[in-house]
Amino acid sequence: MANPHRLFAREIRALFLQSEKLYSALTQLRYEGRLQERRNIRRVEQSVRILYGSLKKHISVQERVIFPFFERHIPRYELAIQLLKAEHQDIRRCCEVLQKSASGIKAAPRTPDCGRIYNQGIYLTALLRHHFEFENQSVLTPAAQGLTKAEKITLRRSKAKKRGVIRVTALRQ
Repeated sequence: MANPHRLFAREIRALFLQSEKLYSALTQLRYEGRLQERRNIRRVEQSVRILYGSLKKHISVQERVIFPFFERHIPRYELAIQLLKAEHQDIRRCCEVLQKSASGIKAAPRTPDCGRIYNQGIYLTALLRHHFEFENQSVLTPAAQGLTKAEKITLRRSKAKKRGVIRVTALRQ
């Protein structure tokens, strides 16, 4: 069985790369101009859809399996876990708003909405960068180091029951 910390690190890395693809699509939407606008809006919409789908799975496993496990076995992380849960709510809301904005602009191209989409997306990517860094450096890494071998086995088994082995989803663009 693989080390749970390595699995989380791989998953976080894949999510980070997906958020960077969204950032790239947003930058192109902002700076490539009117000629490429429709293509760039589609890229933003597709990037958000793929990222949000992966984030839903990631957040679900954390909130149903990882966080309750840490709250039981490592109670000193309770405040950090509460912060991560609050960020999860903000991430969900931002993804949904950005998806609505990107799909709504298709009907009326070249409106000030492109700037709004850009700003919403940049906020989301900044939030995700901070979230992944905090999650990895302040919670998952120290917690994984503090777990006993038996606790790591229990955590692996509970993750396997809830979700199966964590699979890193790579973007195919």
